[in-house]
Amino acid sequence: DLLLYIVRRYYVFYIVFLGVSALISALYVSNRMEKEQVKYYSEFDVMTNSYNRNAGIQRLSALQKNLSKNSCVVSICFLDVNGLKEVNDILGHEAGDELLVTVATTIQRNIRSEDFMIRFGGDEFVVVFAGMGKDRVEQIWERVVAAFETINQMEQRAYLVSVSHGVQELNCGTNRSLDSVLHLADERMYEEKRRIKSNLQVIRK
Repeated sequence: DLLLYIVRRYYVFYIVFLGVSALISALYVSNRMEKEQVKYYSEFDVMTNSYNRNAGIQRLSALQKNLSKNSCVVSICFLDVNGLKEVNDILGHEAGDELLVTVATTIQRNIRSEDFMIRFGGDEFVVVFAGMGKDRVEQIWERVVAAFETINQMEQRAYLVSVSHGVQELNCGTNRSLDSVLHLADERMYEEKRRIKSNLQVIRK
């Protein structure tokens, strides 16, 4: 009875108290979500859900510094989407965006959770494989290429999904800088691009 009496007498106070508490909780959750969203946009490329160049290089640099503690090898795979400009010019930027998203999503489905992808430029990506040598990465890339071929055969898009790649190892026993390893992976990617370019037709007839 006493409790019922107190509630009846001070119910306005309790309603106000609950309202203020709910408002504070909502503001706290909203502020936390806003901070997480700002952090996400500052680190990730929204379209491809890959790290942006700045955040990705920072994570790769941190991985390089701790290379000898965690493992003695990291493989860097430099990628270039073939024919993106042609797809944009002929089929429109919506098709070009679809191509970029398809490439990124297919690769992310075929790498481990500890590996990560960086959107390095417009049509360039870097995939970082921690604790994995070049030969193993090439096996994974064969699986990725097979997934691209399945998309090309089954979906009958107006364009073909095609990506050139180059892999270079970063080892704890060498004195190579991160920039030089990225440059070597980039050169290997362009070697492949030159080989396939003459026979490559991205837009379907």
